[in-house]
Amino acid sequence: MINNPIPFNYIITIHDKESILEQVMLQVIACMGTNSTAYPVLDGCRDNSESIIDQIIIRYPQNKIVKIYADDVHELRSINKGLSAVSQEGRGYNIILQDDVLLKTHDIEAKVSRLYNERPNLGIVSFRQGGNISRVMARKKTAMPMLTDFIENIKGHNYNPFSVLQQGCFTYREVVIKSPICIPFEVIKKAGMPDETYAPWDDLAYCYTVLQAGFDNGVYALDIRSDVDWGTTRSKIQKVSVSEVEKKNISIFKTRHGKELANWKKRKIYNNKIYRIDSGPKAVHEQIGFISGAKSMIRSKLVYLSHILLKK
Repeated sequence: MINNPIPFNYIITIHDKESILEQVMLQVIACMGTNSTAYPVLDGCRDNSESIIDQIIIRYPQNKIVKIYADDVHELRSINKGLSAVSQEGRGYNIILQDDVLLKTHDIEAKVSRLYNERPNLGIVSFRQGGNISRVMARKKTAMPMLTDFIENIKGHNYNPFSVLQQGCFTYREVVIKSPICIPFEVIKKAGMPDETYAPWDDLAYCYTVLQAGFDNGVYALDIRSDVDWGTTRSKIQKVSVSEVEKKNISIFKTRHGKELANWKKRKIYNNKIYRIDSGPKAVHEQIGFISGAKSMIRSKLVYLSHILLKK
């Protein structure tokens, strides 16, 4: 176990994923420092998930693992259940992941701490994907996807050479998409928790709230694994379709924020620059490339549409 004085909360939302849950938890344990705690949120599980967690607690007594229960409330409310059950005081970080994600970057705490040290205004960071808000789409009344400049970790589902983020690289994006994601304690204290009006899930509205609170969000490509066929929407009949949720949330968001967003200038930091983070201290500010132009914008919209179809 790595000696790390900074607390990390690992909030793992779990719903009937006994087939890979042990792998998910063991990868989390491999990441945990001396001041870290794992919080598996058992969200209405009807399989052997809790038994698997109990066995892991017995096998790894040196690691702090605390069970949290939710009553099949789905992703956003399950996350909020975890966030509200743990301390958000002082300096620290919440790493939030679903039950189909393997964190294979075992020094993630050191990498995350360093990233935030070098970028003190950093808000939410996704280790998977993100995009910027299209002001043009914000003005339209239709509930169409609003993200442009889409970019994804090369380890993600939708590899595209025109919108890929190589391992160890970072870029700023206004909206970042889980999972996994990192939310500092400071962000929770200042911006609050995600608005459950957008349940069962939300990325756009909460990231916008964090932007309004003065933070900047970004994507940091670390080594993760989350196979497409592990996702719950591929193995369980959904009460509400993915597209219906997206349309509902975009409509609510535009009703609340459309006018102000259409006139809200994009900060200069969201310029598509890509920075290498994992090549020594001097590389933290090293710009190694950028993604821009009409062609990449078209491709980013196509990738985002495919993301909606594959969303967990």
